[in-house]
Amino acid sequence: MKFIDLFAGLGGFHIALSALGHKCVYACELSDSLRKIYKKNFNINIDGDITKLDIKKYLNTKFYVQVFLVSHFLKLVTVKDLIIK
Repeated sequence: MKFIDLFAGLGGFHIALSALGHKCVYACELSDSLRKIYKKNFNINIDGDITKLDIKKYLNTKFYVQVFLVSHFLKLVTVKDLIIK
């Protein structure tokens, strides 16, 4: 199934759903640094502003994923630690 990764962060749910055979068709994340990591890890374009989403393009999507904030976790690691190799 297709899914949309809203407020995507580092892409934890992207990893989980992709491992189950699902495909991410759209992702957004406000943080510029997290968008760069997400794009590097998953090689997809990721928007920064959810208010610009044209929801009509994604009406057949089965999952809309929103995760909890990980801001406290991010203070404990460096950006290079978060990139999947």
